[in-house]
Amino acid sequence: AIDREEAAELWQEALQRARGREAVLGALFGEMLNRSLSYPRLRRFCLESSAGDEDLGEVLLESWPREVLAEEQEVLREEFARMGNSRALRKLEEKLSSGS
Repeated sequence: AIDREEAAELWQEALQRARGREAVLGALFGEMLNRSLSYPRLRRFCLESSAGDEDLGEVLLESWPREVLAEEQEVLREEFARMGNSRALRKLEEKLSSGS
């Protein structure tokens, strides 16, 4: 069985190691986002990780389909607002209202 706490620690460590190498960070987080569509705990981790980080928030908003953004809109709004990520809040609203 997979230890979920250990997995979350490893995901966090991978993101920390990729910091400063934006192409690597974007690719790694993009892969996490793709996999998170099938794994709710990874989805939650991605939501929390992107809330206070404008770059990760941007990757999340570009990577997830509109349907997933709509499903998670309440949590996204709360997390982005809590962390003061106004750029991501604006982009989320644009994506949800544009239908793309």
